[in-house]
Amino acid sequence: IAVLIAVATGRTKPSSEDIDMTMPNQQILVVCPQGPPSCRFTQIQDAIDAAPEGTIIVIKSGTYEENLIVRKSLTIQAAEGEQVVVKSAMESLPTLLLVNGRPIHVEVRGLTIQPARQHQGNGIEIMGMVAARIERNTIQDYQWGILVLGKVGQLGLSDLPVVIHEN
Repeated sequence: IAVLIAVATGRTKPSSEDIDMTMPNQQILVVCPQGPPSCRFTQIQDAIDAAPEGTIIVIKSGTYEENLIVRKSLTIQAAEGEQVVVKSAMESLPTLLLVNGRPIHVEVRGLTIQPARQHQGNGIEIMGMVAARIERNTIQDYQWGILVLGKVGQLGLSDLPVVIHEN
């Protein structure tokens, strides 16, 4: 996996104390290829759009051809023991973009992420004030597997609240 971390000057990233990681009344939304009545959503982006802050989105086995944009605190994960492939629908965009101008916390677990065209674009792109935990994902055949862009001011790269683990 290729990982690129770029630093820009300006407003500093929030510390972990600035991000509320405890979510009252946490909801779980399920995505599956067959849709209702097995689950509410057939598209991951539809679940992301419908989810309130702090929701856990659980994805059942299947291949989902879409580009995802997350602008709120969520957990997106494959259902336990299931094979979930998220394949980019458009080669000019990252398959998964985590972005916001206010502090959010996003976790992504257990997905296989593939490009629309081999060696094009970024698998996961993290921009702005995003604390993220990216773990146990397979990110295949991209120019950059994970790209982290952030304004960190006087902070060092080790102070970025982004954890990339077992990918």
